[in-house]
Amino acid sequence: MKRPNKRKQPSSPVHAGGCTADELDAAWRAEGVPLLLTVHQAAAAVSCHYQTLWSHIQLGVLKAHKQGGRWRIMRRDLARWSLHNAHATLIGRDKK
Repeated sequence: MKRPNKRKQPSSPVHAGGCTADELDAAWRAEGVPLLLTVHQAAAAVSCHYQTLWSHIQLGVLKAHKQGGRWRIMRRDLARWSLHNAHATLIGRDKK
């Protein structure tokens, strides 16, 4: 028996059959996801560990900037990263 997930996370059209970064950004906007997210907020939005995002920021794969002493990620940049990362993960699984 599966346990219900108690954390409310944004529903992502990515998992429902694909979409563009603009469509994902619009869906998150409709759900009230802020325009600028901290690394922890962004990690919760895409259901990954914050250190994964942090390493991608350090590598230059995910755009971020420092504001008020904290790193911030634009919602649209996160949507692009999320779509690219989901695609790369699927390709990696096919190679096994």
